[in-house]
Amino acid sequence: MAQAAVNVIGIIGTLITTIGFIQSNLPDQPNNGNSMVRIAAGKADGLSASEGTVPTIFAFNEQKGFIGQYSSSKSSPIVEAGSFLDVTVDQSVTDDNADKGSGQQPTYLQLIASDNAICIAYISQTWSDGTKRGWVGDVGQACGQNWFHSDVFVGDDHHQPACMWLDGDHTNDIASAGMQIHMEDFTNLTSDYSKDINHYCSPPVSIFHKDANWLGLESFWTDNQNKKRSDDNSVSSGADPNQDDNQWSGPISSRAINSPNDRRSNGKRSTGRAKFETEIVISARPAHTVSQHCGDHTFVGPDIASIFEGKFCDMDTRIVHEFCLEGGSAAGGEGETCFDLDTLALMKRGKIVSRGAKSYEHVKRWG
Repeated sequence: MAQAAVNVIGIIGTLITTIGFIQSNLPDQPNNGNSMVRIAAGKADGLSASEGTVPTIFAFNEQKGFIGQYSSSKSSPIVEAGSFLDVTVDQSVTDDNADKGSGQQPTYLQLIASDNAICIAYISQTWSDGTKRGWVGDVGQACGQNWFHSDVFVGDDHHQPACMWLDGDHTNDIASAGMQIHMEDFTNLTSDYSKDINHYCSPPVSIFHKDANWLGLESFWTDNQNKKRSDDNSVSSGADPNQDDNQWSGPISSRAINSPNDRRSNGKRSTGRAKFETEIVISARPAHTVSQHCGDHTFVGPDIASIFEGKFCDMDTRIVHEFCLEGGSAAGGEGETCFDLDTLALMKRGKIVSRGAKSYEHVKRWG
């Protein structure tokens, strides 16, 4: 087993743990007083395209002063789903950029997404002095942000983090366009670190914004107030876009999963899912369960079938179906609907259910 280069805070369910990032999870040391940031995409805007645009990145020091940036708008670089891209945060001091901080420590990162959504599995960082920092998408999930499973491995124990969605135009009901994270809080240098999920989901440690481009650029965010855009536009934890207000829904430990009151777990088709309609993920990974997540409004992505559970989540209706037995019948009863892995269709009494039938153009198999 490779030795961890840096330990990073992770949140699995309600458990605060650490994940040992190895050297291959980290970008190289930069030159000229700059810093490097790696963005790893667990899922991007369309399995067919398998890509998402790297967010614009602003860096701030521990005194919350702006010290550098990476501008995605100049080249709109693409990171493929399941892969990563390393970018340089320019901290060089020039006549035009006298306010930047060459060699300073970028302890805060602010990411602002383009309109091409990206689901971030992990972020890693190397400072000009060689210091390493990291963050995993599990934190976004625990803080109530929109998320999906990823097939990205990270750390010395091959952990597969969730990926957290950012999208500038909120396609597919993705709530947040930007986030600001204090990288120091997610790197465990001592045994004395917080065991409280709320600590990692609250300012100044984590801040999530609905319309980040509407805010002043190069400005440090200070709050997570949940007001309408006319007052403020923060979303502290992936509020349901079907609600009138972006209400605080709390970290995952306090959110109702598969609640009968969830507006999208009642069998009605979800809106805003056009880009996922022809896609399906079939995963054999034990961590990629669907039964406990299908009714969670923060779980966003294509339809997904869990080989491990033997269950299929229809992400339009938010209904979980058992896999069909041989002959296309359901294990639970003759008249029940089941999902057939061979035809990738819902079946009832051995026949394909025509109502709401789907035709998958892109099938992704994990594991």
